[in-house]
Amino acid sequence: MYQLGRIKYPSKKFCKDYYKKELERYLKENETIIEEGDEFFRYLKYLVENHPKYEEWNCDVTKFYLKRAPGGKGVELECYCEPGGWHIFSWTKCIDGEKTEAGRLSAAMRKSIRYQTELFRKSWTIETCVLCNCNLQDTENHVDHYPMKFRQLRNNFLEQTKHPVPKTFGPNETFLECDKEFETEWNEYHKQNAGFRILCAKCNTKLR
Repeated sequence: MYQLGRIKYPSKKFCKDYYKKELERYLKENETIIEEGDEFFRYLKYLVENHPKYEEWNCDVTKFYLKRAPGGKGVELECYCEPGGWHIFSWTKCIDGEKTEAGRLSAAMRKSIRYQTELFRKSWTIETCVLCNCNLQDTENHVDHYPMKFRQLRNNFLEQTKHPVPKTFGPNETFLECDKEFETEWNEYHKQNAGFRILCAKCNTKLR
């Protein structure tokens, strides 16, 4: 099993084959733009968010540019970031590449507070997406940090903590026992400062 974003694939090879096929399908003539509202946009967001250096870009991706690679084989990808402009990135590295230290830290911080998002999900009683009003029972839905995004919470915490910032991690980007004080402080900071809402997957992907 291999997971990319919210989607699970039977294997990493299956995932790579899927993207290779879909990129070719969406490439029209020799170039095309994929923007919010296109179904494939969500899958491209999951892809780029797994790029080893994505956390270092510190931006919001709003559209993708697909073009034929030199020599006529394969597809090249660019993403438009706000702020920051266009970034060229390797889609295969998003699947195969190892995360940077910043990427692993962010992943560990997300996993550490996952229990808080799940508690919120269980307490949420509104049955429709707060942005588009679609029925959440009929579609994939996500817990969204609101009004402050996770990235802002993470950055604010890292600026104020007095504990050493972890540089090494356990299996699947988890905190080590030696960083327990950092993790505990982060959990408490997140608990006191984070807000949530539940959106349908389509709306949440537009905002990420």
